[in-house]
Amino acid sequence: MKKAGDLTPAFFMIKGGEVMIRKLSILFLVWGS
Repeated sequence: MKKAGDLTPAFFMIKGGEVMIRKLSILFLVWGS
């Protein structure tokens, strides 16, 4: 196990990226229709 302090920044970056990708995907679907 890594320390929580080591994982936190990467964890939030990954989770933030997933949210952004989902939002962009929805926008592209809306614009494309």
